[in-house]
Amino acid sequence: MRLWAGLFSAVLRAGQDFVPARDSLPDRASEAGGFRPAGGRRQTVYPRSLVRVLRWNFLILNLKDKKEALSWLLSTGEEARKLRQAAHEVKMAHVGNKVYLRALIEYSNVCRKNCYYCGIRSGNSAVRRYTVGKDEVLRAARFAHQAGFGSLVLQSGERQDEAFIRDIEELVDAMMQQSGGELGITLSLGEQKPETYARWKKAGAIRYLLRIETSSPGLYARLHPAGHSFQARLDCLKSLRDAGYQVGSGIMIGLPFQSPEQVVEDVY
Repeated sequence: MRLWAGLFSAVLRAGQDFVPARDSLPDRASEAGGFRPAGGRRQTVYPRSLVRVLRWNFLILNLKDKKEALSWLLSTGEEARKLRQAAHEVKMAHVGNKVYLRALIEYSNVCRKNCYYCGIRSGNSAVRRYTVGKDEVLRAARFAHQAGFGSLVLQSGERQDEAFIRDIEELVDAMMQQSGGELGITLSLGEQKPETYARWKKAGAIRYLLRIETSSPGLYARLHPAGHSFQARLDCLKSLRDAGYQVGSGIMIGLPFQSPEQVVEDVY
């Protein structure tokens, strides 16, 4: 139980202090939904706290027993209560009652990809598209720096055109200039070429978030149209490491067609 208690330890929020983060890991607040599996297949519903914790910690722990992991993933009632209590004890011993915050700028919902589960996929004509102006982005970044946020995430739908690449490069450079290099910048801008990652890193970005979504190539293929490659996602993660970023990744829990066993494999 001790290992799985560690998984739960980050989600106990009641009565906590909120502290701006200066070195915390990047994270996304949510992924917009919109896809429903054909035939209305029933999906496994996980405890909300477990979903949050797995997204934060799945790369950190070295779990050794997949059967035990599956058992705790599906636990309910008294077993879930005991797990939550053990998690609380681990959290208070190692973290205390603080929550670390980071600033987040949703720069644009324009996206070239058409992932079936995503509300801002390119094929969704009902979405009102936007791109935040550069001056507004810089004002928000200035506020974040002055308010004591050490970390800022610039997040957007995926584009690979030169105009977009140059705009991000200039924004990152400007944010670094106006904060005197004190603002840690995380990017979450999808799959890009290695030279693009290098340009943004040179401009001042230090972290990059690119979710693997699932470690199952078969499930990945069911959630994306032709032209979306699981191997390309892996190659991008390697390119980010090679470019010197601190790389954040993660899985998505509750996907259509996803089984509890696949979630356990993701953790491993």
